[in-house]
Amino acid sequence: MIVYLVGMPGSGKSTVGPELAGRLGIAFVELDGEIERATGTSVRDIFAEQGEPRFRELEAAALTEIAAHDPSVVSCGGGVVLEPANRVTLRATGEVVFLSVPLEVLKERVSPSADRPLIHAESDLERLFREREPLYREFAAHVVEASGPPHEVAEARTSVLEEAATRLPELGGAEKAFVVADPMVAGAYLDTLAGGLDPLGLRVLHLGVPAGEEAKSLQTVAALHHQLATQEAHRDDVVIALGGGSVGDLAGFVAATYMRGVRFIQVPTTLTAQVDAAIGGKTGVNLPEGKNLVGAFHQPVAVLADVATLGSLPDREFRSGLAEVAKYGLALDPSLLEVLDGRLDGVLARDPLVMEDVVARCVRTKAAVVGSDERDVGARLVLNYGHTLGHALERLDEFSGRSHGEAVAMGMTFAARVAEAVGTARPGLAARHARTLNPLGLEPDGRLPAGDRILDAMRMDKKYRGGIRFVLLEDVGRPIVADEVPEDVVVTVLKEMGAAG
Repeated sequence: MIVYLVGMPGSGKSTVGPELAGRLGIAFVELDGEIERATGTSVRDIFAEQGEPRFRELEAAALTEIAAHDPSVVSCGGGVVLEPANRVTLRATGEVVFLSVPLEVLKERVSPSADRPLIHAESDLERLFREREPLYREFAAHVVEASGPPHEVAEARTSVLEEAATRLPELGGAEKAFVVADPMVAGAYLDTLAGGLDPLGLRVLHLGVPAGEEAKSLQTVAALHHQLATQEAHRDDVVIALGGGSVGDLAGFVAATYMRGVRFIQVPTTLTAQVDAAIGGKTGVNLPEGKNLVGAFHQPVAVLADVATLGSLPDREFRSGLAEVAKYGLALDPSLLEVLDGRLDGVLARDPLVMEDVVARCVRTKAAVVGSDERDVGARLVLNYGHTLGHALERLDEFSGRSHGEAVAMGMTFAARVAEAVGTARPGLAARHARTLNPLGLEPDGRLPAGDRILDAMRMDKKYRGGIRFVLLEDVGRPIVADEVPEDVVVTVLKEMGAAG
């Protein structure tokens, strides 16, 4: 994660930056300082001897270099956003935060001097403010009022839900937004989201559904289709999923199938949904025979993830989401394990800054995999690490026993043991899983159904191709899809983990 701080001279980038970096446990970098280090010349002298155009070239080169080294908090010069190429780099490689300070406060903080090459008089500050402030505000992902002390500014958060209208792409033609949410989530966030959408002039209508997996049925899909038709939903209108992964799966499938497809927005409020379920375009509902057996690929036009919503999750549900975070770290991005190990207290405390970093890392990882295999026929299969056994357990529990994350955690532990048993991985992989999962409250509990029942449930897995296929790890961060795992090995490992029979 790279956080780029932009704003006027005197906005506090060099004082807020170290505070923010300290909270995130990552490095603080000053862009102007990197330019001076690389050239051996002060910014003032570069302006005086070589001119502003040359400085902008050096600034762009330094930004490109910093962008290649993740993670950090970067204090950017006030003019960095003037160059289109810089704006591309900033948006593509991190989160841009605009530290907004009123002009009158800036005048108190900034005195014209030779050390400020572009501010020789108060009128220069006023001119730069008029030119740049609108650009900062339009360009930044987050706008933070920065008149207060640095530690307070570093803790300030912007609400994604309150700013929903500014985060969405053009929704031309849309008149209504149909928000699918269960009663509890709607009570907590619907009004805030509706207020955030208000600048778009949309009429916001709530479509209520049951909470959790109970909502993911063909009966609920039909009921929502009828409600959309009764409310005269048109092709240009938008369906919004507000809630966890179950609501996202359901609302996405409804959007994919109503009028052969209407636009769809994900607003995930659980950790599982923010890091996994809301990303990638998979939608679907369950049948008695298995999970997500009826569905479609239907990409959302936007995903609005507000980590502030994680603070209200029950502890068990939050820890369930951490299983998906651990999955990314174990299977795809080992740097995530460093976050879970090194900032465990911040993760378990749901520190918004730490969790924003965690969610962003997971989203980038999943988006990269999905981008190479949108339809789940090859590379994307590795995202199912731990899910072959996990989904089987959920089905056998009739979706009312273990949480999804608890089942997946059990599935990852099982897969690590299988990988060791068949020689795909060296001994120690299962122990590494335990070191990651146990501190998150996701250690296996030893409760498993009979082995033959688990095998039958596994045969309904979507990866089944003439046999049960498993995602295994050769090592942390090295996943493979195994087509031929002997069933006697599967049964043996299941029994070792507590399966009956």
